[in-house]
Amino acid sequence: LSPRLRAIEDNKAKEIFESFAIYPNRKISKSELVSKFNFISSSKEFGDVLRAKGVVKISDDSFGQFDFVKDEFQIRKINSSRSSVISFIGVNLNKKELENLFSWGMKWRLNLK
Repeated sequence: LSPRLRAIEDNKAKEIFESFAIYPNRKISKSELVSKFNFISSSKEFGDVLRAKGVVKISDDSFGQFDFVKDEFQIRKINSSRSSVISFIGVNLNKKELENLFSWGMKWRLNLK
């Protein structure tokens, strides 16, 4: 695509998709993270979460980088990270419900278009 057409497509995507990020300030087990994303995948109360990705501190003091795409979740250990973040991409995201699901004393921020 030409740069102009790509810019038009990018703007259309920004009008349709939303992003939302939360910043965990505690450790989380892999099983808890998997359970939460399985719940998101099986429920419409969070909006249509198309993708999530991030880095979190795992219970064993290591860091994990994860990717979630509808019904598919992968996590792998990484050496280190400066901070933890969980980013959601979707349509009609229910930010309040996502915040509540992951609320364990987290800071959250809405990423504006």
